[in-house]
Amino acid sequence: MSLNNDGSEFYRTIKCVKLLSRNTNNSKEEVIRVVYQGVLNTVAENHHTTPIHVYEEIEKAISYGFENPDPEIRARWSQIGSNGNKPTPEELIAYILANLKVL
Repeated sequence: MSLNNDGSEFYRTIKCVKLLSRNTNNSKEEVIRVVYQGVLNTVAENHHTTPIHVYEEIEKAISYGFENPDPEIRARWSQIGSNGNKPTPEELIAYILANLKVL
């Protein structure tokens, strides 16, 4: 997803997520999987790298936040993962989508 000055790409993506989630044939998990793959592929393309590299960078960012010395920041990160564990990139994307109120 490119970040155009007007945010149009972002809003098109959110619109697609809403349409996918309204289709009764798509489970929430399926919508998250489709969006997640799209995010990885788009970021990889925009940065001339691979989706695997993007995944690894998301993991590094999660680790950085989860292991932050500030207890408030660590507490926020622990709310994202299951059972207070460090979240996976998939859990992070699901959390972001849920908090954008698109699912």
